[in-house]
Amino acid sequence: MTIHQGFGPFSQKGRLMKPTLIGADGEKNNKEVLELILKEMGQPADAYDHVTDRAGHDLRYAIDASKLRDELGWKPEFTNFEAGFERNYQNGIQTTKIGGKLKRSCRS
Repeated sequence: MTIHQGFGPFSQKGRLMKPTLIGADGEKNNKEVLELILKEMGQPADAYDHVTDRAGHDLRYAIDASKLRDELGWKPEFTNFEAGFERNYQNGIQTTKIGGKLKRSCRS
C-alpha cells in the first residue's frame, strides 16, 4: 500500500485532523540517504562536503507509525528503504518530465 492509498482510511473513518505519522520502519541516517540520492543521480557517493553537526542537532529522527497501522490498518507497500526510494525517485523524474512537457505546451 502506498502513502497515497494510506490516506483512504483517514477519510473513511473521519480522522483527517488527527496527527498521524507515516513510516515503514526503514530507518536511515542522513549520510546514508544522501549517498543513495547521489547514486541515483549518477554521482559519486562522496560528492558532497561534510560539515560538523550543529550542537544539539538530532542525529536521527524516529517515527512511530503505530497509530496508522493499529487504528487504521495501514501497511507500507515497501519495507525495504532502497526499493521504496527507487520507486519514489523514478516517479519524481517521470512527474518532472510530464510537468515540463505540459508547461511547455501551455506556453505555445
